[in-house]
Amino acid sequence: VHGADNRFRCVIAGRRWGKSLCAAKEIERYMMLPNKMIWIVAPNYELSDKVFKMVWKHLVIENKVPMRRKSERDRFMITEWGSELHGKSADAPDSCLGEGVDFLVLDEFSKFTKRIWEQYLRPTLSDKKGKMLAISTPDGYNWAYDLYLRGKSPKHLDWKSFQSPSWVN
Repeated sequence: VHGADNRFRCVIAGRRWGKSLCAAKEIERYMMLPNKMIWIVAPNYELSDKVFKMVWKHLVIENKVPMRRKSERDRFMITEWGSELHGKSADAPDSCLGEGVDFLVLDEFSKFTKRIWEQYLRPTLSDKKGKMLAISTPDGYNWAYDLYLRGKSPKHLDWKSFQSPSWVN
């Protein structure tokens, strides 16, 4: 997953596989670059906390990365060099309006509706040609499965998909 440079990456893997840690490490890489806007969007704020707190622990607590502003409670941090991380909820889609995003993590994206992806999240990546990492446990053959299939098709070169069962961890 980390070695793929495709614009859109999907990871469908079983529970306890390490999807959240994978996403946190991708976010940390973007946070070290100047002036990047990074979002974690999960079905609710409680789930967005999971990845956000991993990044918080590694950057703020353990490595004391210099921050201009930060709030664990409000799920945001802004580095001294202008990169921002925000935890958001698909349950509050209006909070996902109006900004361009350089890197977007969709956590448990199979629990979102197709409308949230198409109307609120996908447009945030357009102007900056932002990248996306979508992670989820399997949830049947829904719209998220269709996105996953794009990454398996040779027609969609911007997409790459990965799948793994829990027992591989």
